[in-house]
Amino acid sequence: MSSTKTFLKKILKPIASLNYFISKKQFESSEWKEGVSAVVVARNESYNLPIVLESLIGFADQIICIDNGSSDDSLLKMKKFQQQFSSQVLVEIIESPGKLLGDCRNIGLQHSKFNWHLRWDADMVFRQQIGKYNSKWLKEKIKNINYPTAIKLARLNLSGDFHHVSKLHQVEDEGEAFLVKRTKKLSYAEHGKFDVLKIPLFYNVIEIPEPIVFHLNQLKSLDRIMYRNQYFNWRKSVSNSNNQQDFDSFRKEWELKMFGTNEHNSLMYRFHKKFVLLHSAPLDMNLYGPYAEQIQKAINEGNERFSYKYENGKPVARLDKEDSSIENYIPTKEDLAWDAIAHLKNILSDKEQKKIGI
Repeated sequence: MSSTKTFLKKILKPIASLNYFISKKQFESSEWKEGVSAVVVARNESYNLPIVLESLIGFADQIICIDNGSSDDSLLKMKKFQQQFSSQVLVEIIESPGKLLGDCRNIGLQHSKFNWHLRWDADMVFRQQIGKYNSKWLKEKIKNINYPTAIKLARLNLSGDFHHVSKLHQVEDEGEAFLVKRTKKLSYAEHGKFDVLKIPLFYNVIEIPEPIVFHLNQLKSLDRIMYRNQYFNWRKSVSNSNNQQDFDSFRKEWELKMFGTNEHNSLMYRFHKKFVLLHSAPLDMNLYGPYAEQIQKAINEGNERFSYKYENGKPVARLDKEDSSIENYIPTKEDLAWDAIAHLKNILSDKEQKKIGI
């Protein structure tokens, strides 16, 4: 199916490009200035936000921060960033609680003043000047691009803390079209469990071959990781069938099916055992280094919230400076009997099991 879709795109792209040149005025607008508008949507990303936002300085001409109903101090961190860096970059803060992610990003597009759109997740950090590819290099590159273009930014995926990666998923990925030259035809739509930027067929696509972005994957509280896991599984369930089950009902059934309990502390203990097995492969800095500047700064200043505890050379726990509930929890006999490896063997393919060494 994907090969057929690719083939059709190759045939139709010249037609779409010709239509663009013929009807150019319909697609372009004089209201946008030369530069980059970054749209950052966040919900409960207090720890990541200062690192994420500061990494955009020097690249973005405008940063639109959209708070999607945070219950932590994410909004406060946005306002602090605005006060601290308003002389260096135009910062706008918008509160949009309860809206879908795609809707938030469309709001960001509506408030954008510049002709390049940067869709920036609240857990991504730019390399600013180090390395062959970085945001300074990219800023110069896009100055010479006049045709509608989407740029895919490759990512390095950290997992759990700054020093580990997932055993199951790619350390490097080709990323997505995070940076796109504006036309009137750009918009976001919800597709399954994700928001998708609908990029017209006439666009050129450029891929950056090496990671320019650090993805702070799973650098969140265990509660937040669990919630996101449940929420995206629910969205997937609802979108792939006629099932209209409400989230709370789905969550309770999912907890019992996956972990055999609805009791919160017991649930988090078992989820944590699974998490450590999946997200504790050491990052090889000789292969992937150096860190993005803002991450290295956090490490140097001792501002690391998460770390791993080792026993006999093996990771046994992920520690959270802001939440010691897992460390202090006394597991029940049922918790101790719950077998995380047997659980993973039940839900992972043979290939995935080999990847994580079980």
